[in-house]
Order: sequence, then structure tokens, then C-alpha cells
Amino acid sequence: MFHYVVQGIGVVGFILAVISFQKNTNKGILLFQTLTSSMFALQFFLLGAYTGSVMNVLGAIRNIVFYNRKSKLANKYTFYAIMILYVILGIVTYKNYFSILSIVGMLLSTIGFWIENPKYTRRISLISSPCFFVYNLSSR
Repeated sequence: MFHYVVQGIGVVGFILAVISFQKNTNKGILLFQTLTSSMFALQFFLLGAYTGSVMNVLGAIRNIVFYNRKSKLANKYTFYAIMILYVILGIVTYKNYFSILSIVGMLLSTIGFWIENPKYTRRISLISSPCFFVYNLSSR
């Protein structure tokens, strides 16, 4: 039963991700991606896939910061700090080679979400999605 609950959480996260890319603004994409990251963080935590969980927690925080792009907190230094944090947290929680896919996926999505053009955000995110798909399959 536990397995089905965890997979259900992943399905909800996937649905939220699909909805996010139907949005026409970066704020809309970021709002739903925050929800998506939260669902996947919970799913990966329950699966014991801690790299994916930590990456998604940081992803949710990143999305909130980028959503509030007009604030002083959302600047190029924050962008670089988030990128460095992904690498550091990825190293700390490293489990196997699949962990690298999680790190690469989040680095790419960070670049995509930093760009203020929704078209390019979607394109870059399409590249990062397979990284997490394979990581998810390896975390079963």
C-alpha cells in the first residue's frame, strides 16, 4: 500500500508539472513548479532517494525566490549561490551515478527558470526533465 501512496504523490507532482508548462507567464510556471517540487521532494524522501528530495526542496525555495524577481534577493549572486548549493548538496547526498542526473536536472532547470522568457524556460526544462525521469526510475 505504501508503494502506491508514494507513486500517487509522484503522479500528482507530474500533473502539476504538466499544468505548469501550460502557463503563459514565468510567474505561472514558477508557481506550479513550486508545488511540483514540493510533491517530488516528499516522494523522493519517502523512497529514500535523498539527493532528489534535497534537490527538490532547494528547487521549491529557488522558485519562490525567482517568483519574487523584483525583490533584492533575486539577483545574479543568488542565482550563482543556488547553483553552487545544488552541487554541494548533491555531493553531500550522493548515493550513486543516478544522483548526478538529479543534480544536472536541477542545474538546467535553474538556468531555465532564471530566464524570463517562458518559451525558453519550457525548452530548457524539457532537457532537464529526462534527467529526473531516469533518476526516478532508479529510485524505486
